[in-house]
Amino acid sequence: MKQCAYCGRDNTDEAPNCRECGTEFEQLDKAAIPEEPKQLELSRPEHPSGISGGLKSIASLTVDEARDLLERLKKEGIPAAAKPVTQVGGLEYSDIMVEDRNYERACDVAEAWEADCRAETERRSNRFCPRCGSRHLGYVTTETFGTIWKCKDCGNDFAK
Repeated sequence: MKQCAYCGRDNTDEAPNCRECGTEFEQLDKAAIPEEPKQLELSRPEHPSGISGGLKSIASLTVDEARDLLERLKKEGIPAAAKPVTQVGGLEYSDIMVEDRNYERACDVAEAWEADCRAETERRSNRFCPRCGSRHLGYVTTETFGTIWKCKDCGNDFAK
């Protein structure tokens, strides 16, 4: 196992880049690797992602989701990094960090990515509204029945 000098995440020895923050191991200068990994700081001009200014979080996602969003941000030319966060229950998440100057644009990209993920989930779903056939469904909590499905197109409530 090798540890990322940027975020501290353990990675397999053959990994070309960190599975958490995307740092490419070949790009790291041996002299720049600190003895102990440090937490993400507000200014990291040496980071290979190109982030140099104050940072803001745009999302807190699972490791796999974070990797997908980081790739989308990279395609849009927005430097970003993932900061590992472990929840109290032991769940591991990543905060997606971007420079202040890219915050608004990155939020727009993240919202579009989320909408695409939701649409893909709906497309693959085997659930549909019995009234109109739509797969555009959401959960609703009621006092009588607990959680039920609600069609976002026709408004039909149903249990399945």
